[in-house]
Amino acid sequence: MATFLEKLANSNLSNTSSEHLKLLGKRAAGMYISKGSDSLTGAVSSAVEGENLNKDQIHRVVEMANQATWKELFHDG
Repeated sequence: MATFLEKLANSNLSNTSSEHLKLLGKRAAGMYISKGSDSLTGAVSSAVEGENLNKDQIHRVVEMANQATWKELFHDG
C-alpha cells in the first residue's frame, strides 16, 4: 500500500493542486500506520519535506492525514 501511495504522491500533479495535497496526506497516513514514523506529526513532516508548500497547504495536508488515519484505523480497521 505504501508503495502505491508514494507513487501517487510523486506523480506529475501540480504541487499546489488539492489532489496532490490529498495524496501527500494519504502518504503521511500510510507512513504512520505502517510504523514508518513514530508519530503522525513526524510522518506529515516527512511527506511535505522538499515540497515548497505554504502554511495553508501544510495545514490541508495535516487535515487529510488525520482523516485518512482515522478512516484506516477506526472506520475500516
